[in-house]
Amino acid sequence: MKHCTACNEKFDDSISFCPTDGEVLEEDSSALIGNVLDGQYQIEAMLGKGGMGAVYRARHILLGDRVAIKLLPPEMRSNTEWLRRFQREGQAARRFRHPNAVTVYDLRTSADGTIYLVMEYVEGRTLDAELKQRGKFSPAQAVAALDPIMGVLNA
Repeated sequence: MKHCTACNEKFDDSISFCPTDGEVLEEDSSALIGNVLDGQYQIEAMLGKGGMGAVYRARHILLGDRVAIKLLPPEMRSNTEWLRRFQREGQAARRFRHPNAVTVYDLRTSADGTIYLVMEYVEGRTLDAELKQRGKFSPAQAVAALDPIMGVLNA
């Protein structure tokens, strides 16, 4: 399912442009919510979306663990360069260990061709959300918020 970011209407995957306003249609990331991925993970919510895919909060059906799942966009599945980048990202993150960095558990391809990373889910707020709520940080608050981030970047 695709959607138009201008009018928020949903359309079939075969359509590329919104018939109402001509905008380029995007994959509807929320369409996965409630679905089961690879027979193992119940998708609960979308956490964010970026250039390398969307990240969802999910629950492992048998174990009950909450995880974060990053899905490679469907249009990238046949792009060997994107696949290599996604694989390198997963391998690098899997080897990296730091108390302030999430752990990557697995890199998988489901039976339907969906390629995804399974990662540790960490409850919390983004720095952007904190800035919007507070308005600004004092110098001491900024150092306290950025210190863990700088530790990960330094490692």
